[in-house]
Amino acid sequence: MINLKGDPTKRIQCSFFTIILIFLLFTGMLYPQNNKKIYIDENKRKEIFHRIAQFLNQKYVLPEIGKQCGEKLIVRLKAGDYDRITDAKEFAEVLTFDVSQFSKDKHNRVRVIEVNEMIQKADDPLREPFRLLKLMQKEHFGFQRLDWIEGDIDYLDLRRFTPLSAAKDMAVGAVHFLSLTNAIIIDLHENPGGMPEMIQFLSSYFFEHSTQLIGFYVREDDFITEI
Repeated sequence: MINLKGDPTKRIQCSFFTIILIFLLFTGMLYPQNNKKIYIDENKRKEIFHRIAQFLNQKYVLPEIGKQCGEKLIVRLKAGDYDRITDAKEFAEVLTFDVSQFSKDKHNRVRVIEVNEMIQKADDPLREPFRLLKLMQKEHFGFQRLDWIEGDIDYLDLRRFTPLSAAKDMAVGAVHFLSLTNAIIIDLHENPGGMPEMIQFLSSYFFEHSTQLIGFYVREDDFITEI
């Protein structure tokens, strides 16, 4: 059973203060064609490492940790720990693991963006939004499973919090299904997170009064936004 309220004196901010690192390889991006291996050379590895280190140093919510994390990556690069890696996907996976380990923060990710089957031009500005929409539709906008358990208990397996603009109808339908029960199990074991507006929308059904759920901190402006 999920207790959404928790301790009102504690701000649920730290886990949302982090920056998800989506580094786009090859002049910003690396595009695989027909699921073939994407080769990444030494110069590109160095470029990506230095960009990540700079990004962490300038943007990460905790300046000291961001600086240390970037420095550790550069040390490993100079030591040749990544020289054997020539496949971009493997490179992204290894980087994701190392950045997460160094920062102790699983929100930090590095990934390769793949060409969509219907939009092949790498410079098309609609390519990435279209790819994400198709992926969300394929995954039922994160609403993996709705079930009724004997004893007047409903179950929701929610795999991600997708944008409310795309998934509101699905969310409302799920809530209508859940509204006929006396207790709800919300399973978030496979949920990596997602969009705050969906969290806010779903949570609104469980709170009688306005309640802070999330806080976002912008390091450059030293400003906190509460949701």
